Amino acid sequence: MKRKSKEQKEAEEDLLFYLEYYKKFDTGYQKKIADKEIKELEDKLKKK
Repeated sequence: MKRKSKEQKEAEEDLLFYLEYYKKFDTGYQKKIADKEIKELEDKLKKK
């Protein structure tokens, strides 16, 4: 099994944060930012 890099672990932790707290974000703006971050993190993890 390949060890995960520090960068990959951080990206996974960030993604889990956004997914866990997504429903708690109040405004559409916060959700829009979260959507953007989630997409970027998913893309980053797929490239690894």
